[in-house]
Amino acid sequence: MLRRHFLANTCALLGGITASGLVNALAGSDKQPLTFPLNSHQAQLCSVLSDIVIPRTDTPGAVDANVPNFIESVVSDWYTHRERTIFLDGLTELDEYCLNKFGTSFLNSSSAQQLACLHDAETVAQAYTKAHPQPVTPATLMGKGAIDQEAPFFTKLKELVVVGYYTSEAASNTEMQYLPVPGRYDGEATLQANGGRQYIW
Repeated sequence: MLRRHFLANTCALLGGITASGLVNALAGSDKQPLTFPLNSHQAQLCSVLSDIVIPRTDTPGAVDANVPNFIESVVSDWYTHRERTIFLDGLTELDEYCLNKFGTSFLNSSSAQQLACLHDAETVAQAYTKAHPQPVTPATLMGKGAIDQEAPFFTKLKELVVVGYYTSEAASNTEMQYLPVPGRYDGEATLQANGGRQYIW
């Protein structure tokens, strides 16, 4: 399977994608991108946020999979001006939230404070989704909704982290498995495993 097809299918599993810039990046568009690199503080925020969304456990986390580099590439080279503005403003608002509520920047806040900040950002994203429901069409039922460049920061962040992670080599080698026959057949199930039921054939 071609990489671009694999990425497109991954996005469909996520319920569609909201950023036209991400669509262009995944499709390998011939567009000549303009580079707007993130500054060091923005890049560090993306690294910390990636680790919060998909931390390292018994499998690699988002940082191990170089997701922060993926985020910077998409935001800097492929996002439209509007999408980039919403994302970068969202990073700034994280600092403003923490400064106003905790008296320190997002990066210098405790883990609990950072999670409280992101919970608030997620609440905003959920409210936006409820206020802008997609019409029910065959396309939306297949997870191919219309592109919404106005999607809020937290929606864009989760989208970038999840797509970046599950299309990385690290995730492909540890989390994604090919099952030629989905499901499981257990030919030696015990009576207890069957809920204590007896079957007479």
